[in-house]
Formats: sequence, structure tokens, C-alpha cells
Amino acid sequence: MPVTERTPIPYEEAIARILAHVPPPKPVEVPLAEAAGRVFLDTLVADFSLPPFRRAGADGFAVRSRDVERASPERPVRLRIVAELPAGRTYDAPLGAAEAVRLMTGAAFPEGADTLVRLEDGEVEGEALVVRRPVPPGRDVFEAGEDIRQGEVLLRPGDFLTPGAISVLATFGRTRVRVGRRPRVGILVTGDELLAPDEPLVPGKIRESNSFMLGAQLAMLGMGAHAYGVVPDERELLYARVRSALEEVDVLITTGGVAVGDYDLIPETFRRVGGEILFDCLAFRPGQLTTVAHVDGRMLFGLSGNPGAAFVGFHIFVRPYVLAFMGLSPERARPPRVAAVLEEAIPGRRRLPVYARGCYRWESGRVLARTLGPGSSSYLSTLVRANALLYLPAGEDLPKGTEVETVLLDVSPH
Repeated sequence: MPVTERTPIPYEEAIARILAHVPPPKPVEVPLAEAAGRVFLDTLVADFSLPPFRRAGADGFAVRSRDVERASPERPVRLRIVAELPAGRTYDAPLGAAEAVRLMTGAAFPEGADTLVRLEDGEVEGEALVVRRPVPPGRDVFEAGEDIRQGEVLLRPGDFLTPGAISVLATFGRTRVRVGRRPRVGILVTGDELLAPDEPLVPGKIRESNSFMLGAQLAMLGMGAHAYGVVPDERELLYARVRSALEEVDVLITTGGVAVGDYDLIPETFRRVGGEILFDCLAFRPGQLTTVAHVDGRMLFGLSGNPGAAFVGFHIFVRPYVLAFMGLSPERARPPRVAAVLEEAIPGRRRLPVYARGCYRWESGRVLARTLGPGSSSYLSTLVRANALLYLPAGEDLPKGTEVETVLLDVSPH
């Protein structure tokens, strides 16, 4: 189909069409040690308070504040040390007048004690603690339930399991976790000009890198991928390979073959396997002719063969779909965006809006960003350092200091 017959759509419409076809999450149970980076499908309610008992927030001595309220350098108070408790042990008797119990950080506070004399604030003389200044009630005491109350909801369906969430699950005794299944993803690369990385270069050929880059992106989401290799630009062979792949995967990513040349066969192939084309033209670059289709509950992403465009397409289209498939809400699956301040002036020579590869950093509470040069979407060099995509509107000169919408690439979903 000539590009003039394709209808370009903006990003928000394109991602909405994709996310409208996400199936309900499919629950699986995994060991806790394998749950990080998954999406929780249960509700975690605290069945006890945390801490479950009053505990020491530092090394020191548990005492009664009233016993030391008149302590001074001139009139120190002497308290009898009646026990020493590491974390994990308790002192079962109520603390009496003029008594002290030595505690390690995290140890249970004895009944009757209401404050802690830190090691550096007291002196030990034999079996006595000498205190030379008063200590207020509640110092370095963590009350039972101060962190988490029994009955509190800690995790809900759709929460992304960060390392912190894994810690909470372990604390509350979950050794197996119900999460959303990860999609089975396949990667298929098209092009007569492509060589394997270990093949010698010859005139007119280049080494194929897209499958490795996309596989690495999936690996950062904790996923593997079915590798379907490089398929030549042959109509029937490509059709057979795509149809076969769709019997094994939930998501098929292809690169190359989405433009309008005689050997750009992906849109036609997607239609031949029964795909409903969600879009085949975008109102921005790179990857303007990205083609996405849906067939029988499976998603086909036809990304550009240019590495930079494939990189962008994965982040703004494939990654959100994969996360939503796992159970993340469509809103949270979208790439995180911030308003960043340009550290450079950018001339307005853009016919279409551009997602430019760039870098961002934080400084004095602001996000600062810059592009990595005006290179083509086929350039590999900028992929090495890019941690952001800067949205640059069409045609406008953008002075240094202008705020631009910026997609952050190194932020986990929450």
C-alpha cells in the first residue's frame, strides 16, 4: 500500500488501540525467589502488626525514663544491669525501679521500660549503668505496629513486584506468589542484506543486530524470546514463517519490511495470516510506518528495520503491551514521562514530530535533558548512551531551557 494511502495517527491513539486488545492476565504461581519483576494478582493483608513487639532502634540500655529524669553530671544515676538481650531474645520479667537491660538493635523492649540510653550516653561500671543526663520517654523505641498495622492492605492486584514488595511478601510468610503469566514472545527479522554477527562482512551486507537488541530489552523485563532468525524477503517463505510462529507465541515482533518498496512484505503478510491492522502509519518519527496487527488474541508488532526506530518502537509500543499482558493496568504500563528542561537549543527543521534519543539527569530538583545528536534512525552509536526519548514537536525552534516531554527508559513500572 503506498504511504499516501496510509492514515497517520498520533502516539496516544496508537497506544490506546494496542492496549485495548490486551487480554485479561493469566494467573500462574511462582516461588517467591522468582517473583521480582512480575505483576501481583492477589491481595496481601497484614495478618500481624510490624514490628510485632516494641523493639530497640539502636544499641543501648532499656530503662524507665522516670529513673533518670534527674540525672546530671554532678548527680549521676546508677542503675543495676539485670540482663543483656541480643535480637531474638526477650526479658520476661517487668523492669523494676533503678534497673536496666542492655539491648542490641532490634531486640524486644522489656515490659516497664519506656526509653533507651544509647551506649555512648552511659558508662558501665561493673554491673551498673551510670547515666549523667536525663533521657526523654520513647527515645529509640519502635512501638508495636508503628510500621504496619494488622489488617492493613499492603499489596493489591496489579501491583508490580519490586525488590521492596518481595521483602514485604517474605516478611508476611508468602513463599509462593500468584502473578500474571509473561507472554511468549517471538522475534523474527527480515531482509536479504543481513548477516549473522559471526559472518564476515561483504559488500552490500550488514550484520543483523535488531534481534539481539530486542532480546536484551525483553531480558531486562525478566523474559526470554523465541528466536526465529532472519527470513529473506520472499513472500511465501515469510508468510509460512509468520504463520508458524503464531502457533507458538502470544507476541510476535518483526523488524524490517514495513515500508512501501517491492520487498516490504510485512503489512501484506500480517493481513494474510488473518491480522486486523490496528495502524500502519504514525504521525511522528522514527518508525513512521510501524505496523501493528491483532489476530486471535495475539499481537504482531512490525517494527522498522532501522535499529534506532526499532529501539523506540519497542519502548513506546511493545514494552507497554507486555507489561499490561502481565497484569499491569494500561495507565501504569505506559512509559513514564516527565517534563524535562533542554540543555541545548534545537533548530526546528522537523517535518514531523520526533522521538529523539537522548540523556536525562536530575539537578536541583529538575530534570535536564539533551539529545544525542541529529543522527538518522539507522545510527547505532546513540543507542549506547540513550536513557530517554525527547519528544520534539514538528517545525518549532526549541531554545535552550524549553520544557519538552521526555520518556524515561531506565525507570521500573510502579
